Parts: sequence; structure tokens; C-alpha cells
Amino acid sequence: MSEEAPNPSTSDAHLRPVPTRASSSSSDDPGKDGVGMSSQMSGSYHEIFDSPQVSSPSHHQGGGDCYYNSPERGLLHFCTDGNTAKTTEYLTSKLVEDSLKYKWDHISPSTPEAHPASSPHLDADVLSELERHSRHLAASVDNLIEGLSDVLHHASGLTVSSIEIYRDAVCKTCDEVDGNIKSMYQLMAKVEELNKAMGPAYHLAEQIKDIKRLLDMFENAYSVR
Repeated sequence: MSEEAPNPSTSDAHLRPVPTRASSSSSDDPGKDGVGMSSQMSGSYHEIFDSPQVSSPSHHQGGGDCYYNSPERGLLHFCTDGNTAKTTEYLTSKLVEDSLKYKWDHISPSTPEAHPASSPHLDADVLSELERHSRHLAASVDNLIEGLSDVLHHASGLTVSSIEIYRDAVCKTCDEVDGNIKSMYQLMAKVEELNKAMGPAYHLAEQIKDIKRLLDMFENAYSVR
């Protein structure tokens, strides 16, 4: 239920802060009161808080609407026809948005002064020492690679020489074995030829044996007589 609008000549005692928990004193139609509040807000969040009306209660000319700041709750209350409405969500969101924007603009690391430790001073002696060590390391690596290349080249030469010697030994061994086989076959052929040539000698030996046997028989016969 809405009450009668207060008279502009009324003392400031009628505009005392209303507790934020007093939900029963609000209007029965919150949507209607919100529309009335938004129509009375002609400035932004900064304009409301920067205006002298925020620090002390005051009335608009030609009406009974008023708004004041509640120091106990830190919220802005609007009095419309004797009813108090709290724009908590709107003012809180605006306050948080403006605060974050202010902090972002003043704390953003867009300038070099924001992070002075990000670009430390480099000592020229340290860089020279680092370059000297790098050159020494590169020279050592080059010498190591060169020595390793020489060792590998020498090992490759020894390997090639060993392979060539082994190949020559195998070839000579194969040649000697082939020559021995050929000589063996030639010897066998000569033995066969000799056997064939010794055939008459074998027959003569048989005849000699027969003659010897006959001589033995004659000797035995004459000895008995």
C-alpha cells in the first residue's frame, strides 16, 4: 500500500534511513516501484554519487520523490511517495564494474614502470665470458669431431685392408685346393695306366711261379732216389 507523498517542507526527520531488511514496508508492486525509480534517475552512477544530494537528504522540486545515501548499509535508497526501494543489484554491479575498470587502467602493465624487474640489466662482462666459453666449447667440439673422423677413417682403412687380405687368402686357398684336386686326378689316371701296363708282368710272374713249382718237384724226385 502506497502512502501519501511527503510535503517538500517536511523536516529531514521524515527522510531517516530505512533498514535494508524491512521488506514489509515496501510496495506491494515491486515492478511498478522499480519503473518509477528508473524514471527518476537522470544521471549515471557517478553523477548520482558525485552530486551534493547524496551526502544529505533532499527533495526534488515539484514532487515528493527523494533519494539519500545510507551510511550504515552503503546503499542508495530512493523514497517515492513515502516508500523506500533499494537498487542493490544495479548499483553493486555498476560499482564493481567501475572499480575493476579503474584498477585495470591504473594497474595494467602497459607501461614499463609496471614491471621493472622484467627487463634486468645485463652485464657486458658476463656476456663476454659467456661468448668466450661458447667459443671454447665450439672449438672443443670441432676438435673432438675431427679426431673422431680421423679414428673412423683409420678404422675403415684397416677394415678394408683386412677384407682384401682375407679375400686374397681365400682365393689362393681355393686355387691351391683346385690344383691339388687336379693333381690327384692326374695321379689316379697315371696309376690306372700303370696297372694296365703291368698286366704282362703279372702274367710273367704267374709263369715264374709255375716254373719254380716244377723245379721243386724235380728236386724232390731226385732226392728220393
